[in-house]
Amino acid sequence: MIPTLVVPEAERKNISPRRSIPGSAQPMTAAAAKRLLAKAKLTGGIGGKSYVKVFRAGMATAEPARAELMERALAFLADPTVDALAAADIETLAAAEVVLRRTAHGVPFVGLVGVLRSIDDAVATLHRSTFHALTAASGGWTTAVWLAEHDASQFRDRPAIDQWLALRHAIAGAPAETYGRAVGVAADFRAQAPLRRRAPLAYVFPDEPWADEDLVAAESEVQSQRAGYTYLLAAAREAPTILQVIRKEPRLLAEHGLDVAHVVPAADMIALCTELLPLLLKKPPHGPLLKTPPRAVAAILTYIRTPEAAAALAPYAAHPVLAPLVLGFFRDAPELAPKDAAGKGAAAVARVVAKKTQPGAVSIGEAPPVLRDRPWRPAKGKKTTAPKPIVDLPILGLELERVDLPPHIPQNGSQRGRRIRPMTPEEHAAWREEADAAVQKSSYLCADFGLIRLGGTPPTFEYAQVPDHDCIWAWNTGTASLRGTALELVARHGLAVVPGFTQKDWLRWLGTYEDGDEYLRAAQCLISPRMAPRMARIAARRKQYRRVALQWLGAHAEVAAYGLVPDAVAPSGEAKDDAEEALRFLALSGHRPQVRAAAARYGDPTSAAVEALLDRDPLAIDVAAPKPPPFLRLAELPPVALVSGGHLDDDARAALVEMLQISPADPPYPGIALVRQACTAESLGDFGLELLEQWVLGDAPGRHDWMLAAIVHLPSIASERRISALAREWARKNQEKAKRACGTLAALGEDAPLMHLAHIAETTRFDALRTLATELVRGAADARGLTQDELGDRTVPDLGLDADGTVTLSYGPRQFRVSLDETLRPRVSERLPSGALGPPSTTPPRPTKTDDAEAAKAARERFDALRADLEAIADRQRQRLERAMGDARSWNAADFEARLARHPLLGHLAKRLVWVATTSASADNTFRVAEDGSLADVEDRTFSLPEHARVRLAHPAIDALDAWATLFADYTILQPFEQLGRTVFRRTAAETGTEKLERTGGIRVAARRALGILESRGFRREDAGYVVAFIRTLRTTEGTEVVARLPLEPGFEIQDLRSEGEQTTGATSLATREGSAVAWGALTPLAFSELVRAVEALRAS
Repeated sequence: MIPTLVVPEAERKNISPRRSIPGSAQPMTAAAAKRLLAKAKLTGGIGGKSYVKVFRAGMATAEPARAELMERALAFLADPTVDALAAADIETLAAAEVVLRRTAHGVPFVGLVGVLRSIDDAVATLHRSTFHALTAASGGWTTAVWLAEHDASQFRDRPAIDQWLALRHAIAGAPAETYGRAVGVAADFRAQAPLRRRAPLAYVFPDEPWADEDLVAAESEVQSQRAGYTYLLAAAREAPTILQVIRKEPRLLAEHGLDVAHVVPAADMIALCTELLPLLLKKPPHGPLLKTPPRAVAAILTYIRTPEAAAALAPYAAHPVLAPLVLGFFRDAPELAPKDAAGKGAAAVARVVAKKTQPGAVSIGEAPPVLRDRPWRPAKGKKTTAPKPIVDLPILGLELERVDLPPHIPQNGSQRGRRIRPMTPEEHAAWREEADAAVQKSSYLCADFGLIRLGGTPPTFEYAQVPDHDCIWAWNTGTASLRGTALELVARHGLAVVPGFTQKDWLRWLGTYEDGDEYLRAAQCLISPRMAPRMARIAARRKQYRRVALQWLGAHAEVAAYGLVPDAVAPSGEAKDDAEEALRFLALSGHRPQVRAAAARYGDPTSAAVEALLDRDPLAIDVAAPKPPPFLRLAELPPVALVSGGHLDDDARAALVEMLQISPADPPYPGIALVRQACTAESLGDFGLELLEQWVLGDAPGRHDWMLAAIVHLPSIASERRISALAREWARKNQEKAKRACGTLAALGEDAPLMHLAHIAETTRFDALRTLATELVRGAADARGLTQDELGDRTVPDLGLDADGTVTLSYGPRQFRVSLDETLRPRVSERLPSGALGPPSTTPPRPTKTDDAEAAKAARERFDALRADLEAIADRQRQRLERAMGDARSWNAADFEARLARHPLLGHLAKRLVWVATTSASADNTFRVAEDGSLADVEDRTFSLPEHARVRLAHPAIDALDAWATLFADYTILQPFEQLGRTVFRRTAAETGTEKLERTGGIRVAARRALGILESRGFRREDAGYVVAFIRTLRTTEGTEVVARLPLEPGFEIQDLRSEGEQTTGATSLATREGSAVAWGALTPLAFSELVRAVEALRAS
């Protein structure tokens, strides 16, 4: 046994009991045993028949002796009292045990026998039960089942260790005399028994050497039989035997590691875990990596509080699966943290171990009343008189209904490439007959298209469009599905399909099926009072979509109010609760006049009821906080300073945590504003950041994402940086965590978080995450009245750089200047006594004895923060400008000056590129931004940018740049990306008139490389799951959007990307969004060149 094993209290219940492990045995009480015995009564059934009927039907087939034994067992189980248990013979009890394994899995019968009769009889019952088994004819388990002889050489039933565990507890906790007698009984049974019958006895007697003996004996069995004895690892004692079995099947360490760790020496246990963890973390060729087994093994290492265990865990401190466990270990045992580790994991360990100095005895101040009184809790003993419900109010305000469609309606992937035509009269008649039957039976029906089989091998299909009136009818029954998208349905039929959206239960699909999200996007286009109750329900009961629903309600407050009032004044129920919450949200969001006006149209009683609702104390919301997570450590949360002096006491800090638990991110509970007024912003920011860190250490569970939302309520620069880094990391590895983090970035709403959100929208490989992040960015841009590109310009942080894009660091006597190179990496130069700058270095020098130690420390911390920020954003900013060049995006002169040329950060990039100024009155003029910030032409003459000019990046496909290439070479100006030396691809005369670009075909490339290269160059998958083509949106010379499609053969499955083979590209086609072919001559020379360059990157790879 490992003397340093520290098992958390919550895990102790999972330790299998042994007499050698003090406190592990928890024998069942007699009262508990009697309650469970009552549950052994044979009730219920299978396949529509009672168990008794099924067993009696099998008696005719059973051997007479076993039929008679089954009769006795059924008679006992008809009324299993304590007296009946005492009177029954062992064989009857054994048969009852076999029956109960099938019919009452929660009844540990042999354990009950041990408590209510004796342990000796329980051991005998367990042993005799191995002689019997239930069997049935083929397919007859629901008709006739009987008791048969159990063949000891075969495994007909899985070991019932859950039922036997209660007996093991009783044996491990028995007095010495009772235990000795039971060992003798079991030893006699084992003496002549085959392995199959003696192994259960070894399991319930773990302090005897029997489990080790049986595991050794099992090695001579065939593999299929040998696996049936591995449960004995929970009772084995000898390390060599245990290690031999587990090494053959590493998953067994995950299943039995907690028991094994109590008997195997620490050194052997650490070596075993270290050896097997990499195997358990290896992704299988097919299917996802199972995370539970490696986490279970790592958890065992965390229980071993030794330097050797710490060294085994440390390499996994940044592992996406194991990091929470590992960091939690070092948080609990900081003294074991490695001192000389390096890398990302070491930084994570250092962050956890570094505890802020807590004041020994902070002064306590007067907590704000909202924390003292906790008004959000349900009122005790208070009786409030609710207004009389008003029923059957018709929804008013329907004259305000409208449809608000997005600019582009995406086509459903299942339709792409198939012909769509109207139904013939015969097809319509057949469809209508099927539809009538489907509506009556609530069976499957598609409202928009019929699927017509054309034949062939494999068969081909086409869509026949249902006539509009029948499509609307079918959809509005609330039972129909769609072959197209819900957005297409709304675009075609508008408000006529609102009844279907209010009747169909599509809300249950949100977050589960893609259809649910599609229905929500379509429902958002229906600006109708009839949709408001649905949006209120989503806001109240679909946490992941609350933000979207609240945005809809707030954007259409007047319309929403008309739809919410009838439910808000109706009798109690979920709809009333949802509507009340939505109306209070509207009132608190500045829309109280619209709510009152809507209520007034429903009459005085309704108006009064709504007025009473709005007048309720916004702090008194009658909400009980959920149970805090087990990983929350209140004692480790930093102190919160009061503006008036002093700090919150422990009770007030606990109240603050409870308030954060019950508050959504948007809108926040009103009491949070009161706390922010009473407490200092810095201390609240530290408090929120620590909650975030504890949430991450707890593996960032969605059910406790209030800890994530805490940094929205209690913001700080440090927490913005932390969640931005986490969001970008999760966007590569964990879609669900990344979704939650992206929602937080949007809720923070500051420039830096929005910049990282835009980066995720453009780079993540997860389609659902890309869609969410894009919608969040679009929402943020709309809120500011900007395009997404303009938002990107305005959310580039200056990182504290001076106006000239540099930073001065001071060591006291010595000064250093930090500038940025062409990739936005920092370079440090010492300011020499002469005033000149020394040679650049990638890091500041180490302080010397003559330097000011405090100033040097502050300077190095400033540099480290700057470097970390640059690492997070530099690549995105370079890629953003390169994409702007490929898209020929332009800026007005004022924005160019402010957002690019004179921006402290982006100015470094602007000075290394060539720009084009365009005006209606003159030809295009190229220029650059000189080192001093002035503008110059190719002759190095001063260039004056016209006030009304548009500025874009020059591109060699459409601009003459040879002279600029010479100038940049002479000045040794390095560019942040290929511009002057960019390869240009031009159309041939033959390609100009064709619709297929053959030059892109025949490129052979690995599936993973194709995905990475194309998606990083503006292409996206045509289908999210099975990829047979990539598409990219381009513009023609007339400004029309067209779609280029690059096919791949044989295609690949995203889920099995690692095992997918080589792909071959086909000819790229060009078409309108409606599917009409377009000749390649319609593209601009720049668009053509950039597309071919992106595809040619596959060939270069």
